[in-house]
Amino acid sequence: MSAQIESLSKGLAQFKINNPLKRVKLPVLVPKEDTPNEFKEKNFDFCYYENGEPDVKKNTNSDSTDNAPLVCLGSVSGSADQFFELVNILSARGYHVIALDIPNTYSVREFLYAFEKFLNKVVKAEKTHFLGIGLGGFLLQAFAVNRSRLVKSLVLSNTFISTELFHNNASWVADYYRYIPGFVLLNMMLSGFPKVKQVKEIVESVDFMVNQVEHLSQVQMASRMSLNAEPFDDVVKFEQEL
Repeated sequence: MSAQIESLSKGLAQFKINNPLKRVKLPVLVPKEDTPNEFKEKNFDFCYYENGEPDVKKNTNSDSTDNAPLVCLGSVSGSADQFFELVNILSARGYHVIALDIPNTYSVREFLYAFEKFLNKVVKAEKTHFLGIGLGGFLLQAFAVNRSRLVKSLVLSNTFISTELFHNNASWVADYYRYIPGFVLLNMMLSGFPKVKQVKEIVESVDFMVNQVEHLSQVQMASRMSLNAEPFDDVVKFEQEL
């Protein structure tokens, strides 16, 4: 283990001590998979880190008059852990930051309903800043298209507007991720990491993310891979349905 990775690991461990992972289960009405115009109630577990004063006016350390929170959503292979340094830095400056694991949904529609419920019941803000990486960025684009009134700003990194490439690469397997054993899904996800020689900083980043993947459950991997391979040509608007 390199000194940088060891430092990241120690930093993450200390972060978890200071900011225990929060969990909340919420019932959500979501469209049925076979009949999207009909709805059923499902319970979703939301896991997230939260730091910073929700009301910036009460925080004397704040260097901003903006009291809108920032919600971060990570990549297909990551978790809320990948934002720990950002949460530390921004919360120290008085910002209210929430780093959320992608909830275990199996369609973009399902995600949109579940995510809006989380914002309404947990974040409770009129408008919110969003940061999305990879799959998280794609999902947040879909949310912004359908719920623009709730979005104050949207920052994207290393993301995409279409899942066509992933869907084509997955082929028929995309419909069966939820039934595939965890160790097989893990190997499939790890195969997507770069194997060619990289500069030191990229190698260390990849090592950190590999560690993230190895801690994902079968349900988490199946859900994210299903979302990543859902056949959308672009970020579709469901305004009439939501």
